[in-house]
Amino acid sequence: MDRLFRVAMGCAGLAVAGAAQADVAVLVANHDTSMYSEDGALSNGRGAFLFAGRTLLADDRRALLSFDLSGIPQGSTVTAATLSLYVSQARPGSGLVAFSAHRVLSAWGEGASDAGLPGGGGMLAEADDATWTKSFYPNTNWTTAGGDFNATASSSGDAGDTDTSFAIPSTAQFVADVQGWLDTPSTNFGWILVGPQTLGAARRFDSRESSTAATRPTLTVTYTPPVSSCPADLDNGSGNGTPDGGVDINDLLYFLVQFEAGSEDADLDNGSGTGTPDGGVDINDLLYFLLRFEGGC
Repeated sequence: MDRLFRVAMGCAGLAVAGAAQADVAVLVANHDTSMYSEDGALSNGRGAFLFAGRTLLADDRRALLSFDLSGIPQGSTVTAATLSLYVSQARPGSGLVAFSAHRVLSAWGEGASDAGLPGGGGMLAEADDATWTKSFYPNTNWTTAGGDFNATASSSGDAGDTDTSFAIPSTAQFVADVQGWLDTPSTNFGWILVGPQTLGAARRFDSRESSTAATRPTLTVTYTPPVSSCPADLDNGSGNGTPDGGVDINDLLYFLVQFEAGSEDADLDNGSGTGTPDGGVDINDLLYFLLRFEGGC
């Protein structure tokens, strides 16, 4: 009982179940890799670093990143999205360099290649690695060498010196990208990071395989969960009263916590069986919830 009480207190102050609430998801990249313009057989799928920009030898680097959005409830409205990376190496004196994120238009792979440290030259691609000419090495080509992506950047930001954080801020198009992927997951191919054609402007960023969790690429998404029309759809397992479009054990546990606490989240019915709250929590609410839970709605 004491544990349930603490959980209930942690949920205190939430809006009535099903009401729209802003929420934030911080996601670590689930795929990332680098491409090297000088050789269509080079990649760095499992390496600890990503590379983007032009080197002093006039070779181009581009980084691919994607994020799994399945933890955000379907039907949510995305209101902001920010991409954050960590600059682990920059040429001294190169100043701030603008990098743009473009929506990728076709699927690509992350194989087992690992260029090690420092990794800037890449290594021979492994099966299903993305390279400058291949979206899945060695058999599937990009339509255009260097990657298939929207020519118009979704957002851009300035990367600084070594050991600094780098953010690509939220824009209307960035939000539209994430919303589109959330609504249609089969189109989620992530972004490609493109730098200017300036000699020595290349940057090395930590990848999702970095040994330092805090410096891995992250996408911060602010969204408003959908309002549920099903009175038994109360929680998605997060414990914060976010419906997910289905009815399962998470909804039952959430209701019991709220019921024990006498929370307004458990005020579902006044005894009429019509789902009309009455400002109190009693056996009528419990019976109404169990009936709807058993019926799957």
